[in-house]
Amino acid sequence: MGPWQIPRVSRIPTSASGCEPADDPDEHQRQLPEKHRGRVHRGDGTDRLNVPLISLWVQLLAIPYRFLYPSALFFVCVGVFSARNSMFDVSEALVLGLFGFLLPRPRFHPAPILLGFVLGPRMQENFRNALAISHGSLGIVVQRPLTLAFLLMSLVLLSVQLYTRSRVRRVRPSTVPLTTGDP
Repeated sequence: MGPWQIPRVSRIPTSASGCEPADDPDEHQRQLPEKHRGRVHRGDGTDRLNVPLISLWVQLLAIPYRFLYPSALFFVCVGVFSARNSMFDVSEALVLGLFGFLLPRPRFHPAPILLGFVLGPRMQENFRNALAISHGSLGIVVQRPLTLAFLLMSLVLLSVQLYTRSRVRRVRPSTVPLTTGDP
């Protein structure tokens, strides 16, 4: 069990009065409503949260985005403010949200940026450790064949992406012939 999990306290089966322990271990099953008898409880909450609320999640998809986005923004701002009671954090979340909203316009995908945001601090820490081990020399990055291979692969992939993006010709919608039906 991880440090983030709360240990689950098992309930001792009691008699019908609820005071003394039950002589019959199946008596607690008889105390449950009919629909819950014989159910295996996994303890992760899925039997209480997901299954009964499926219809709610389906109805949530019917909400227009013009109502869904502002409400999500409101709850994000409340959550960010409640973390440290700082309006700077709220404004930072709004700026990053605006940045994320504008990213798809020039055809940037947010998933690699999110990966960089999550993995960036760990990479920076490991890079600092490597520089500390090598006494500040950048040669440690290209001395090992594995790191050199990864560095070259990333440079090749980046240059291929830049080359293909510069060569792609965009077709105007007015020049595309419209097809109607079978020929």
